Amino acid sequence: MQTIKTKIFTCLLSFVMVISMLPALNSNAATVSKSGKCGDNVSYKLDSNGTLTISGNGPMYDFVYDKTTNIPWYSFRTDIRKVVIGNGVERVGNFSFAWCTNLKSIVWPTNGSLKTIGKCAFAKNWALTSIVLPNGLVSVGYEAFMDCSGATELVLPNTLKVIAYGAFANCTHVTKVYLPASVTTIGDFAFHGMFNLVRCTGGAGLVTIGAQAFEHDSKLSYFVITSKKLKKIGKACFNCDFKLKTLYIKNTTKLTKKGVKGSLYLSSVKKVKVKKSKVKKYKKYFTYRNCGKRSVKVKK
Repeated sequence: MQTIKTKIFTCLLSFVMVISMLPALNSNAATVSKSGKCGDNVSYKLDSNGTLTISGNGPMYDFVYDKTTNIPWYSFRTDIRKVVIGNGVERVGNFSFAWCTNLKSIVWPTNGSLKTIGKCAFAKNWALTSIVLPNGLVSVGYEAFMDCSGATELVLPNTLKVIAYGAFANCTHVTKVYLPASVTTIGDFAFHGMFNLVRCTGGAGLVTIGAQAFEHDSKLSYFVITSKKLKKIGKACFNCDFKLKTLYIKNTTKLTKKGVKGSLYLSSVKKVKVKKSKVKKYKKYFTYRNCGKRSVKVKK
């Protein structure tokens, strides 16, 4: 009898020991899952301090963000405090770091390897304090930094050419934007809803500004574009920008009547400053019929 009791006790003890080991086993599994591949020649690793390091050569994979998401760090995205993108990485994939709501900082490649930031790559990272993009970068994708409402600083490199649809939309605490001469295209809604944006300057190489690109930037009061190549200002570009009274495009020589059609619709702009030799011509462009704004005056 005693032997049977002893066997039962031994079995129970063994069961308890196995159960007690499960958290450790799960922990080890979680640790393993925090490293792996995120590109053909690119890998990731998350350390105990919340730093996610992306290393290797070439592009990251593009990911999806829905019920079938294939983002490898999705389950622990709220643990990520810092992202380090190493030298050699050429592209940040679509949705890579979307909804990493505790991400505070990003370290970019220093050797110019990064060329592209994909669709929604850093969207809805509310804790991000600044967006200072690296030299070598050529394009910022669709809604790449949308809703990064905690960022107070936006710095664009002098290699950047394309700012896509909604790239910085609703970055509500950025106060100024300087557009390097390299930028040729600003997509629709690119700077939409930046409620605290006061100044936008530069843009010596701009060719196209998209529809509603600066819509609902209610504090925007100073807009100066120096491009001689500007061909288009999109429809309702400055809609609900209540403090913007004067549009400075003084060097511009490429605009057409079609290129400004509807651009000042529902804007507060009262004056457009242009190149002296273009005053007479541009007066015919910035009309009520063409722009939906009655009292615009075109001056040198």
